[in-house]
Amino acid sequence: MNNIFLPQTLRRGGGIGKAVIDANQAAAGADGYSLFATGLVPNFYERLVGRGAVIVTVDDAVLITPETDLTNHYQ
Repeated sequence: MNNIFLPQTLRRGGGIGKAVIDANQAAAGADGYSLFATGLVPNFYERLVGRGAVIVTVDDAVLITPETDLTNHYQ
């Protein structure tokens, strides 16, 4: 997955980035593929792990699964 860059005006905690990741995971899973997020900044890496992403390599890559909580009910 390439980086997701959002204009500052869209960074209001609305969950757009997480929605993009969720849509990609659903599409990948439907075709029998797995979705990995790599090259993450430390803060986002920790947040994804906290939401249930599976650690693949420490401080670098996580596996996004259907169980990864990509909802916007908490920040």
